[in-house]
Amino acid sequence: MQLRGHTYHDLNEPLEITDRDQLEEEITCLHGIIAAHLNKKGITSLEINSVNALEVTSFFPPQGAFLLGRLCTLVQLHSELYSDDRLLPWIKNPENN
Repeated sequence: MQLRGHTYHDLNEPLEITDRDQLEEEITCLHGIIAAHLNKKGITSLEINSVNALEVTSFFPPQGAFLLGRLCTLVQLHSELYSDDRLLPWIKNPENN
């Protein structure tokens, strides 16, 4: 995942975190994959926090735990980018990066 755009044009461009629609589609896709896996185990509702994160990852094979971590990261990025404060300081002022 890139934090800034690039100058060349590629047919398979990586997800840009500043593209809200792509970010939301990625979150929706990962949510669907993880929800389907949990539904097979009989779990219909789950809250993930710092206390139970290790226990929750034990529900998944290694690839599933990776996807869960990616989902949590993307949800946090979405919140940071598009909440009331709108942008992270280092995206507002890339010269400070």
